[in-house]
Amino acid sequence: MLAKKGILPGIIISALLISYLFLTVIVRFNVFVSDVSGYWNDSLNLITPFHKNHVPLYPIIISIVRFLTFNIFQPTLLIWTFDKHNEPCLKR
Repeated sequence: MLAKKGILPGIIISALLISYLFLTVIVRFNVFVSDVSGYWNDSLNLITPFHKNHVPLYPIIISIVRFLTFNIFQPTLLIWTFDKHNEPCLKR
């Protein structure tokens, strides 16, 4: 019944926005660490050898998407759009 009235999408978007604001403003959580930072740095310089623990084509894909979007998105947002490791782990 909530989905028919369009209330459910508004609730979901509001919950995500509140969660994002809580993590970034109050907790000051930074997701641009570890592999995210490594892949981003690899995508900035494609001439040097890739990191031995990273998937080789992933930095190239990031570079292509960054080029096609004119580098207007933040690194974490760009990487999260196609990264399977950052999906919520509901099945565990």
